[in-house]
Amino acid sequence: MHLISRRAGLVGLRGFCPVALQEQSTLVDIRPQFKSVFENHLYHFSSAQAKAKFDANPTRYAPAAGRTDVVRRSTGFRVQGNLSYATWYQGRLFLFESEATKAAFQARPQSYIRY
Repeated sequence: MHLISRRAGLVGLRGFCPVALQEQSTLVDIRPQFKSVFENHLYHFSSAQAKAKFDANPTRYAPAAGRTDVVRRSTGFRVQGNLSYATWYQGRLFLFESEATKAAFQARPQSYIRY
């Protein structure tokens, strides 16, 4: 959490590689030259190998719901989530705007996973 909190001004994955996060549960800095677009979102990676893995199966590595907070989205608001308030559910990473929306999701995830 210390590494994440040091990047408080950033949203989404806060400059960390989604492939390393998914496969190794580690925070690895991205390198700007390795990038891909998926569902109109730009993703950066730590290496060419990580980019290739993402490109082969982006749904496995990209946060659910296009990086939006699914609890807020269910009420008609599209709010970008961030890694400070993230949780894993059924192998997917979900990002939230706040601890409150993360807790709401954790209490009833089935209510929100359609996104």
